[in-house]
Amino acid sequence: MFVCKFCDVGRNKANWTACTDSATYDWLLNEVKKHAGVMSRCLDFYFEDEDFKHGVIEAGFRVIGRYDVEEVSDNAEIH
Repeated sequence: MFVCKFCDVGRNKANWTACTDSATYDWLLNEVKKHAGVMSRCLDFYFEDEDFKHGVIEAGFRVIGRYDVEEVSDNAEIH
């Protein structure tokens, strides 16, 4: 299971945490549109490090937020 923490996403700088079994592009896209109200059709998700844990969300050429992905065991408590 993966825990994804979204930080300062969109105009309102929304922050939230979500869990998923697979952190795919479609899942990330749905989370950002649902929680941050982002209307852009052209969203990209890039990792900033070689560990694939810290990333940025871009709309066009602008950074509109950040996210961190962490793999956890299925029975871990999420805060």
